[in-house]
Amino acid sequence: MKTAALLIVLVNPAWAECGGYEGTFLTCEIEGGQKVLSVCYDDEFAIYRFRPKDGPPELELHKHISTLNYTPWPGVGRAIWDEVVFSNKGYTYTVVAGLDRDFPEEHETAIGERLFGGGVVDRSGVEVADLSCDTESVYTNNLNGLTWAKNQLGYVWDAGTQTWEELPD
Repeated sequence: MKTAALLIVLVNPAWAECGGYEGTFLTCEIEGGQKVLSVCYDDEFAIYRFRPKDGPPELELHKHISTLNYTPWPGVGRAIWDEVVFSNKGYTYTVVAGLDRDFPEEHETAIGERLFGGGVVDRSGVEVADLSCDTESVYTNNLNGLTWAKNQLGYVWDAGTQTWEELPD
């Protein structure tokens, strides 16, 4: 007698949103859950995607990690955040993902943490869209994953100049 095994896999919606990319910089719902904003990455590429919740992308931009405009958290403040910027046809798409740390009051013992994120679209320095994430929908699986990806390609962040420097061979 042959037996068959039934395998049920619960897929994280963020993983599905990133289509197999290994890292999720940010994915969230905006506009009351009507749209989805995501930035995903692997060892070589980052992808910006904006789409209706139940539809194909309205915009999808790919950028090689080596040339990606990415600013890591500067290491100060109560919020840990990173920023990535994509450009296309005169528009700039800035996306921020972060973790807000509420430090405990005098007699509390735990630090509260809350993910946040969102984006801004501008054209020639004028904001044309505010893509604020619905707080409950924010997901990231590694806030410093893009730093790691840049490092693997031979780039290091210079905090003094606020730029990525290519390491010599």
